Amino acid sequence: VDRALDIASAHDISTEVESAVREIHGQGSFVSVHVEPQSEVLPGPVLFDDGHNGKEKGPGHHQRDFESLMK
Repeated sequence: VDRALDIASAHDISTEVESAVREIHGQGSFVSVHVEPQSEVLPGPVLFDDGHNGKEKGPGHHQRDFESLMK
């Protein structure tokens, strides 16, 4: 999220994302969003450790925007 956001606003965004993901995967789904301050944008797709014992192609999952979840 934008580094200038206060914690309450960041929490509101994470709650909105969690609700949207539950709408897609079912209300019984466990969803937990970890908010990170905005960082530099990567120059393009790269392989990275996804933090969950695998590799993904693209920007790190801590650097994705909400719209990419909906695609």
